[in-house]
Amino acid sequence: MNNKHLSDDAQAIQDMLKRMEEGESPEAVKDAFVETFKNKDISAISAAEQELLSKTNNGCGMSSLCDVHMLALSDEKSEIRMPELEYYPPHPLAYFKLNQESIMQLFRETIRPCIHGGLSPEELPQNLSAFQDAVLQHFSLKENVLFAYLDKAGVVGPSKLMWEADDEIRDLIQKGIDVAYSQSPVNVQGVVEHMHKAIGLLRSQFTKEEQVLIPLVGSEVSDRDLYEASKEMLKIGYSFDNPRAWEPENLASFEAQENLQVMHSSTSVSTQLNFNTGVLSPDEINGILNSIGDELSFVNAHDIFTYYSDLDVMHFPRTKANLNNTLENLHPLKSLPIMYEVRDKLKNKEVKTVSKLAHKGGKRFLVQYHGIFDESGRYLGILETVKNLDEFFALIKELEAQDTSK
Repeated sequence: MNNKHLSDDAQAIQDMLKRMEEGESPEAVKDAFVETFKNKDISAISAAEQELLSKTNNGCGMSSLCDVHMLALSDEKSEIRMPELEYYPPHPLAYFKLNQESIMQLFRETIRPCIHGGLSPEELPQNLSAFQDAVLQHFSLKENVLFAYLDKAGVVGPSKLMWEADDEIRDLIQKGIDVAYSQSPVNVQGVVEHMHKAIGLLRSQFTKEEQVLIPLVGSEVSDRDLYEASKEMLKIGYSFDNPRAWEPENLASFEAQENLQVMHSSTSVSTQLNFNTGVLSPDEINGILNSIGDELSFVNAHDIFTYYSDLDVMHFPRTKANLNNTLENLHPLKSLPIMYEVRDKLKNKEVKTVSKLAHKGGKRFLVQYHGIFDESGRYLGILETVKNLDEFFALIKELEAQDTSK
């Protein structure tokens, strides 16, 4: 039955999802996809997906639709129009593609030889950890920068489609690492069982990035925002050496706009803010928050992300493009029920703080969510803090060693 509040394109996607839920394969649905979107720009696909997500609030099956994308786009007869744009280093989209190649080269040089005999299997655990770091860094470039600027441009669909596959790849690599570190000698076959699937999904994801994400970012995100994105991507880093800053042709006008914004903000903000226990300037507050060491993020009472601390090293990166985005768009679909549960517990004062342990890049972190209220008890939002436990425990050991030496 057709849903009258959906456009024809969004309704067509909903019908395709229903067919796949009933057991049809992406290959079987491909022709309907091609028929719907032939002679249309790829942005039309994204707009239909975004409409379906926003009006039905249902992301089930959308990752399967991404597979249909790939089949349709690889079909020479699909007639779906792709932007004909070429990017060269140091353009951020060229670097993003180069980063894919660097990651696959790392796999070929450090993981595959441990499995097939070119390197000792005992090198597999540390090599897998280095490979995991590279993949997580790449996903951070995508999820915290490219997705964020697409969201800012009003294009939400692709991030929801790709995030689910990213999570599955992350999970499989971590399982491979857990197996590698769990036995001595290393259980190579056990690692292969997880990594074989992980690499297959990663290759597929890289193809989706090349055929969907990069063209969409290039066509929908302005050069002004791509210039900002390039700086944020440099800060997160790449898996290859010596990346350079990108300078677009109209760089001078962008920098002039930045200078005007800085001048405006410096003159429009009061030089001092009064607190119950003293007075601080905005510069002092900024310096204090950035010197604490914990990563800080704040979502206001309306579920809008409005602040993050700007540390030299961010294990859970945030970018300026994330600012003013909604809680919904900042997380993959599968995480939203958990985030809403945490928010409601804090907002209703059932608990003051929600804590969890997180592992990333071989490090342990304490992630805490704090409900923030004013003096009258009015809910203001949620402060997220991230503490590097490995650094914390190392400091404790150092202090204990100093005490015993006295």
